[in-house]
Amino acid sequence: MNEANLPLAVYYLMLFALIVVIKIVKVFLLIKRNPNDHSWFHVSFVALEVVNTFAGVVILLVASVEKGWVGAILMGYAMLLFVSSALDTLGPEIQEGKRAFLNSMVVIFVVCSTLMAFKFYIHGGAQDDGKSRDASYAVAIPYIDNTLSRHLGAKRPGVVTVHNARVTAASREEALEKAVAEFDSDHGPTLFDPIAPKSDFNVNILRSKIVVERMLTNVQS
Repeated sequence: MNEANLPLAVYYLMLFALIVVIKIVKVFLLIKRNPNDHSWFHVSFVALEVVNTFAGVVILLVASVEKGWVGAILMGYAMLLFVSSALDTLGPEIQEGKRAFLNSMVVIFVVCSTLMAFKFYIHGGAQDDGKSRDASYAVAIPYIDNTLSRHLGAKRPGVVTVHNARVTAASREEALEKAVAEFDSDHGPTLFDPIAPKSDFNVNILRSKIVVERMLTNVQS
């Protein structure tokens, strides 16, 4: 699962678990007060609450998939909501054991759907093999050109110059390393003294001050 959407997936799983815990507390109190009218089968009667909570996942899913699938996802969620509501409404008409089983199936389906949605669709969890995972980054590398400092004199040491690079990479860390490699290559900046070699002695990169920004790209519909 993509690291970017893992916290949200964990959040929803914890939320589903919280609903079940609350239901367990309620059932415990009902059994304690009326042991002849209630049983632990009622713990599984949480389908409607879980499906309602699942609406947040559906919203994220609709915002992440192609437009053609939006209608199908919303219709599927409406059908799931109808089934869950029917199980709650028709409770007395359905044998308690069967109702508990059907509610449990709904809960399991919702939890599994949540994990699958975050794994494959939401927030770039999965991409087509033919599509590039790289993004465009702008990297500003501040550095001190000691050849320039020598020409300015001892009173003006440490003059900071900035080299701007545009690279494509899968992460900020990779973008930084690519930009530094470009800096050290022939495509990097020219020293004030072009005859001087671009060694660590002549150029000091201020790595702690490097700025890496991901560039926005235009999305074509």
